[in-house]
Amino acid sequence: MWRSLVSAPALGAGGRGFESRHPDQVRGVTDAKEDPLRDLTGASGASVSAVTATRRGRGEDGISFEHAKNTECRDARFHRHCQGRWRGSISMGFDAAGKRIRRKVSGRTKTEVQDALVRLREELGRAPKSSRTYTVNQAVADWLAKGLPGRSQRTTDLYDYAVGHLLKKFGSRPLRDLSAGEVRAALESLTGQLWTRTLGIARLSLERAIRFAQADDRAGRNVAEVIETPQGRSGRASKSLSLVQAQAAARLRPP
Repeated sequence: MWRSLVSAPALGAGGRGFESRHPDQVRGVTDAKEDPLRDLTGASGASVSAVTATRRGRGEDGISFEHAKNTECRDARFHRHCQGRWRGSISMGFDAAGKRIRRKVSGRTKTEVQDALVRLREELGRAPKSSRTYTVNQAVADWLAKGLPGRSQRTTDLYDYAVGHLLKKFGSRPLRDLSAGEVRAALESLTGQLWTRTLGIARLSLERAIRFAQADDRAGRNVAEVIETPQGRSGRASKSLSLVQAQAAARLRPP
């Protein structure tokens, strides 16, 4: 595999290339016209010739460390013993006034922020209009008001009653931040309070509400559809007779 090493002057303005004593290192060439490797490409299709490093543009995606107020930096490179938090941001272009639009994340470590940025990019790819202010309560309210055409008021009230138990647990949460674990925990906490059928209606109502939000690009993945309904309270014993009991009663019946 070709490796091109270029000294700092060579990257800038025609300085001498880096001359290495190692035979496996290629000498950097400052003039592209004189570069013997200019027209060669590697397995990936990338040019084998020396590549000039470019800096990240101002305002583009990036990660930085933000020190706490009135504290000193003890490690300028890794910030291992510094007090503060790592911050990450993703540029989403500009608004009508020319102001850059950013989505930001933070974490205790740089790795946490890198993982959060990956999740955020995935979310932005699925739901470009998702908003931190759009809550689960709003999503369910929109679905009940607009997503049940032709349903009777009795059916709407049934869905509203069942899903209302879940909304008491996480209704104020931004829809984009809702996790499958939260939905599962909420359902399991209601197993001693609600019948299994009511739990099923609650989970299904939440799933349909999120699906309705997805149609308007207000949600990413549907966290409710991957959760199974837990077993709730058992219903009362049936007072109807079984077939054997009915036959026995019929035999005892006087002619």
